[in-house]
Amino acid sequence: MFTIAAMTPFRMRLLVVAFLAMATAITVNALYFQDAPRLAASTVGGGAVKPEVDARAPAKPSPHMPPGITAALPSDVEPSKPESQPAKPPVPDAPRAAARAPEQPAPLVRSIQNKLAHFGYKTIPQDGLAGAETRAAVLAVEFEAGRPLSGEPAEGILSALFFLEASGKTRLASSDGFEGDPKLVHEVQDLLDRLGYTPGSTDGKLDDKTRDAIRRFAADRNLKAEGRLTERVMLEMVIERGRPFLSKG
Repeated sequence: MFTIAAMTPFRMRLLVVAFLAMATAITVNALYFQDAPRLAASTVGGGAVKPEVDARAPAKPSPHMPPGITAALPSDVEPSKPESQPAKPPVPDAPRAAARAPEQPAPLVRSIQNKLAHFGYKTIPQDGLAGAETRAAVLAVEFEAGRPLSGEPAEGILSALFFLEASGKTRLASSDGFEGDPKLVHEVQDLLDRLGYTPGSTDGKLDDKTRDAIRRFAADRNLKAEGRLTERVMLEMVIERGRPFLSKG
């Protein structure tokens, strides 16, 4: 039977070395080659135990990550908010359209006004502006010259005034001439009828119904309600009609 006492010194040393080698191998295997989870820090001395980080957990996006990349992150990850941009300065309002420039005096209009004074139109201002009084007087000139009644001061009006003056005229027909022209009266009746003033028959005769319609037309425009075709009433009718009355005078 094999006993330790029967072993030679050499065998004894060989046995001790083999035992130490086996013990070392077991210790190394236990410490470095096992798959069981190990603690990251020792609890000796009161230190806290830190759990291992799960590599499968999604990482939070960096605040410097471009906006387009955040769309590819998982839905449970909140994308970083972009840095606030400085407020843009308010855009100034567009400049409003310039107010319409006032009418400037015209030498032609002033010449017509000066010549009208020779025919008795002393109250018309000599300002070179085509106001209502000037245009109304122009209607009388147009009627005398056999022109369409527009009330617009033009070169032809000044020429007509020179011609009338040369022919010895000192007064223009005005209301009497307007009311004595059947074609003009007919056109006036047609206008009054379209405007709802019911002048009666549109036959070119200036009867009581037509005069009443003229009276109401003038009153609605703050003019003298005389029931007559004055130059001022005729000018308002030209404006309402939107085109000249084609009286042949």
